[in-house]
Amino acid sequence: MKKNRFKLTILLTLTQLGSGTLSFILSLKILQQNKSATDFGLVVMVSAIFSILTSLISGKYIDRFPKKNMMIVAQFLSIVGLILFIFGTGFSDKINLYWVIALSIILQVSDSIFTTTLMTSAVNIVNKEEELDEFNSIVESINGICALIAPFIASSIFIFLKIDSFIFLEIFFELFAVLLILNLPLHDSLIEENYDDRDSDYSLNYVLKYAWKNKLILILSLSMLSINLLLGSLSIGLPYLILSYFESKTIFIGIFQITLPVGMMLGAIIYPKLNFKKPFYNPIIKSWFLLALSVILLGFTILIFSNHFWALSIISFILITIAGFSISIGKIPLLGYFQKTVPQKIQGRLFSLLDVMIESSIPLGAGIYGLLFDNFNIYTIFIFSGLILIIFIKISEKKLRKLTISMND
Repeated sequence: MKKNRFKLTILLTLTQLGSGTLSFILSLKILQQNKSATDFGLVVMVSAIFSILTSLISGKYIDRFPKKNMMIVAQFLSIVGLILFIFGTGFSDKINLYWVIALSIILQVSDSIFTTTLMTSAVNIVNKEEELDEFNSIVESINGICALIAPFIASSIFIFLKIDSFIFLEIFFELFAVLLILNLPLHDSLIEENYDDRDSDYSLNYVLKYAWKNKLILILSLSMLSINLLLGSLSIGLPYLILSYFESKTIFIGIFQITLPVGMMLGAIIYPKLNFKKPFYNPIIKSWFLLALSVILLGFTILIFSNHFWALSIISFILITIAGFSISIGKIPLLGYFQKTVPQKIQGRLFSLLDVMIESSIPLGAGIYGLLFDNFNIYTIFIFSGLILIIFIKISEKKLRKLTISMND
């Protein structure tokens, strides 16, 4: 893993930072040019829908074809989209909304294929099972760092760099990423698989049946769905909190939005240094309890300090950072467990299905919590959301322990 760490870091940085910066630049350009939040929302909505559809379809192809080939296909898809965008807009300073939507769709599809393929390639990149957590920590930390600095880079170069200039720069990044993929050694999996090729079925239905038979996979997947639904309380509740109590301090909405990924990034960096005792789900359950507790305390913070802006802000920053930290601490060993136990021939479809669950649950959670915040007190919603999550975690922990004991007997 050590000899691949540098290549993996550069590869992730090029792909995630480049596309993230470009997407933000295009968003700024659309807002500046059209002065329409509706146009901006349309770009985000359409690209998100296509990302979900891609996750549903791409998994079976990721499982069927060589991983390196699929990652290269994803990169060339981005390059073709960027070239078409350049010639479609005619090198004009004024960009067409529909060309932006088309490029956003292509980039979302490319990123979805690349990310899922990379996660299913983990067992072919690491040299031993114990390094899977390190692999996932690198992926999560690089993604978190790129998500944080992409808006700052985009804002800095937006003023003096033309759109077509950055497009050409992004094409160069994508081509360099292809070279890194070609030089990324993928060996045979060291993890023994209990899988019969005669039963190969590339349908999504097969993966659903597999998850249903393997209750540990099913419980962990449903738990991930519940966690992401809960995140709707933060993504909707925090801006609503600022607008409700401190209307003149809207800048803190942006600061709050950055705080969660900062915590996630810290969790990804720190996790490899933590030594959790067995069973495998121990850090997952503990991190989820920490997440629930931080949401409950956030509710009480709002209740107690609603008229004291700075006290409310500082404590909220700390609690949201802890929430982000706990999300990463739980996600890394969960992904590692899937990579170790799920047959590699169906990992593409499983990770694609998880992507769909995550991407669908965030807007669903936002819709649910949007209704709740319109009808109930903010602190009540946070407190009850955390309490409900604790109850769910206790039930999940009991089932996980029971299943683990029965599997070891």
